[in-house]
Amino acid sequence: MKERRGGQNSALANYRSLGRKKSGIARDPASRDPVGGLVVFLEFLRHVGYREAVSKYLPFRLTSPNAIDPAETFTAFLLSVVAGARRFAHTSLLRADVALHAVLGISRFPVDDTIRNLFKTLRSGTVPAFFSGLWSWQLERLPGCAAGYSLDLDSTVFERYGRQQGALRGPNPRKHGRPSHHPLVAVLAEAHFLLHGWLRSGNCGTARGVVEFLKEALALLPEKHTLRVVRADAGFFDQQLLGFLEQRGCLTSSWHG
Repeated sequence: MKERRGGQNSALANYRSLGRKKSGIARDPASRDPVGGLVVFLEFLRHVGYREAVSKYLPFRLTSPNAIDPAETFTAFLLSVVAGARRFAHTSLLRADVALHAVLGISRFPVDDTIRNLFKTLRSGTVPAFFSGLWSWQLERLPGCAAGYSLDLDSTVFERYGRQQGALRGPNPRKHGRPSHHPLVAVLAEAHFLLHGWLRSGNCGTARGVVEFLKEALALLPEKHTLRVVRADAGFFDQQLLGFLEQRGCLTSSWHG
């Protein structure tokens, strides 16, 4: 995220516009609440025990009595991203919604500098510990599938602006010639669960590194869960991948163009 500041009036105007564009839930056409859908999202977080998990696995604690709980700061960042924030400065837009703060159960919504400082404390050694803890928590919640899961392989293109590591020119159906990334993802279809992902350079072909990627994805899947089939589109039609799938007993003829 990049930093950008603006006046309060301008921020509130962007906030209202942001809500009209990004809100995915509209029960009452007369409603003017731009982030009403966040309430549903917050109820989901409570239901799955999100706050307890984040508090458990955050690799540090603040001792100052005036400091905002790091779990609350992390949640404020998450909600800002869900609401459409693209820069740290955009997180201040939610500070105007007192009703949202009440739903969150917080008395102070962190400013963008507080959120930025939280990420500064996450060093290269602490990020894996935090991520692996949350990842284990998510895998524990993965429901069983008696017939076995379907694992879908897919890729997409993210065009990039400015100078970003790994952003190179490659096939880009939307912005021809624009530097991009070419992510590779593995999704458990029945659970709508993203099992694994790679952020590849834009000049990579669809099937580039897919066997090693799939090995990593399968290693992440707990032993109590099984795969029924692996599905992919024609861009992944590669003899090395087919041989690996045949060896693992999850070869499928369901290739889609």
